[in-house]
Amino acid sequence: MPGTYKITDNGKTLFVKWQGSLLDTRLLDLTTERYQDTRLCNGMTEVIDTRSAIIERPADKPALVRAINQMAMVYQEIRKHIKIARMLIVAPDQVMFEQASEFRLLMARQSVDVILFSSPQSLSYFLPYSPVELEDIFVSLSMECLANFRQQA
Repeated sequence: MPGTYKITDNGKTLFVKWQGSLLDTRLLDLTTERYQDTRLCNGMTEVIDTRSAIIERPADKPALVRAINQMAMVYQEIRKHIKIARMLIVAPDQVMFEQASEFRLLMARQSVDVILFSSPQSLSYFLPYSPVELEDIFVSLSMECLANFRQQA
């Protein structure tokens, strides 16, 4: 599985861990799956950690642009059922930040406020968690990704 998610705050916050290639079509499946979770509340905040995501070679740029557009289209369909108040994306390096910026522009057309961060520590200004609590959440998601990977192997 190219990632996992965790819902906190009685459905008000959705933490997502993207793992592996951004071209993996299962990433779209994960997005659709998590939004079918009945625990989510309208007006929720989605927090996406891309620190374990992989950007493909520059030659794969057209495929990556298509993947980002497909992800935005999935969100457009999802927004018919549940409202996302904002998205907070941890994009740790310049390449990931550029791709997340393209995604941010697409989401702005859907009236979703997307804020980009270079590290997860700054998220504590927007969420009711300390930096240590946030890192604990992300570590638990990483461990879940690892467990899922081992099950598939």
